[in-house]
Amino acid sequence: MSNFYNEINKLTEDIVKHRVNEIQVEERINRLKKRYGEDAFPSFNFEKNPQLWSKSYLLELKEKNVTGAYSEEFLLYMAEVSDYLAKRKKRTLIMVVSMLTVSFTILINVRTYSSQIIKKLYNLIKKKKTTMFDNKKNFKKK
Repeated sequence: MSNFYNEINKLTEDIVKHRVNEIQVEERINRLKKRYGEDAFPSFNFEKNPQLWSKSYLLELKEKNVTGAYSEEFLLYMAEVSDYLAKRKKRTLIMVVSMLTVSFTILINVRTYSSQIIKKLYNLIKKKKTTMFDNKKNFKKK
């Protein structure tokens, strides 16, 4: 039976680190049931927390698992929380990359546009100076 607990602990660790998703957890539970019997997983009453799921909440669930909460329902719930966190992390990463891409594009456009403006201003100032000097020469000649 110690092999069973080792496999449960490994499964729990895989859930927390999101090495397995909810479907894979269910498959592993079914394999464990075949190997150790249908009654290998005790029933365990637990309350699902409707709060915002976070990594700390998942670690809290892991602690409950260590203290004996390793029912099939509990492990599947842990997998559900882990899947949610992985999807949220992926969405956040996509948003960050998108924002960085947009910011970088804007920065390049602003830099290109500002350099064009600076060149135009420089040419305008240069033109004004020559016109100003030309006017002085013309003024003196009269």
